[in-house]
Amino acid sequence: QNPSVDDSFHYGNREVYPIPDVIITDMRMGHETGMELVDWLREQDAPLRDIPIIILSGSCSELQFDAASKSSANAVYRKPSRIEDLQQLLKAIGEEFCKPKD
Repeated sequence: QNPSVDDSFHYGNREVYPIPDVIITDMRMGHETGMELVDWLREQDAPLRDIPIIILSGSCSELQFDAASKSSANAVYRKPSRIEDLQQLLKAIGEEFCKPKD
C-alpha cells in the first residue's frame, strides 16, 4: 500500500525524523500528484510550509508542466533521461536549495 500525502509527515520526533532541507517529488505519485503534495505542504504550519519543493517530471503534458511551473513549487524540471544529466541536475538543486546552515 502506498502512503498518502496525509501520511507523509506524521513523524513528530525531529531527532529521528528531521525536517528535510528540500523535497524533490515527481509530478506523478501513487494516489496524489506532486502539485497536490505542494499544495498540502503550503497549507501546513512552519517549518513544513517553508521547505523548498522541486517537482521533476518525465511524463507530463505541456499543460501540466506549465501548471506546475505556476504552482507554489520552488522549481519544476523535466526529468533527464541520462543518469549523468540527472546527477548534474541534482547537484545544481543541492547547490541552490541546500545552503549550509549558520
